[in-house]
Amino acid sequence: MIHVTDKIIRSVHSAIERLTDTFMMSPTLFYTEHDMASFAYHCIQEELRYPQFKDKEGQSHFLVHHEWPTPFRCNMKGHVFEVIDDNRNDYRKYKRGHYDIVVFNPEFIAENTYNVVKAQTFNDVKALLAKRYSGPVPVLFGIELMFRRTPQKGLDPNWIASIKQDSEKLRYSKRNNLMLETLTLAFDAFPNDSRIKALRQIERHDPCIRYIIPLANRNCW
Repeated sequence: MIHVTDKIIRSVHSAIERLTDTFMMSPTLFYTEHDMASFAYHCIQEELRYPQFKDKEGQSHFLVHHEWPTPFRCNMKGHVFEVIDDNRNDYRKYKRGHYDIVVFNPEFIAENTYNVVKAQTFNDVKALLAKRYSGPVPVLFGIELMFRRTPQKGLDPNWIASIKQDSEKLRYSKRNNLMLETLTLAFDAFPNDSRIKALRQIERHDPCIRYIIPLANRNCW
C-alpha cells in the first residue's frame, strides 16, 4: 500500500500546483474562498481520477472530501486554537471544527465503517485521538485555504492570525496521527509590501503555510 500512498500524495501536490498556478496567472477567476476550495477539490479529484475505495462493510467512498469534522472539540473563538478535553465540565458548550479539504487514506477506509469514516457522530470517531489507537493514519493530506479577495492597506493582522490558527489545527492533527501531510494555502489577490514581508517571514518559520500572490506582484517577492 506504500506505493499507493506515495502516488496519492504526489497527485495532491500536482493538483495544488495547478491551483496555485491558476490563481497566480488569473486571480480574478475566484470570487470567494468556496470557489478556491471547489477548484482545489476538482483539481485533486482529476489528478486522482476519482478513485473509489470500499470500507469494511463494502460501502464505496471517494478519497477527497470537503469539511470533514475534527475528531475533537475545540475552542477557535478569536484567533486561539485550543483542544477541549471531554473531562472538562463545560466541554459540551464547545463544538468540533472542520477541515477545508481532506484526502483519506484507503487503508483507513478499508478498516472502518461508513459511520466512522464520515465522522459526523462524535462518539464514533473520538477514539481516533485516544492513546490506544494504532490503526492507519486517517488522512493522507489535510488542506486549509484562506483567501483575501479585496484590497486593504497594511498587514490585516486578523487575516494573518486566522492563517496561523488554521495551520495550528493542522499541526495538532498531524502530531496526533490524524494526518500524514498538511498545508495551509493563503491566497492574496491584492497583496501589499507589508503583508508580503510578514507572510514570507511566517512561511520561513512554518513550512506548512504557503502564501500565494499574483504573478503581477512578483517583483515584491
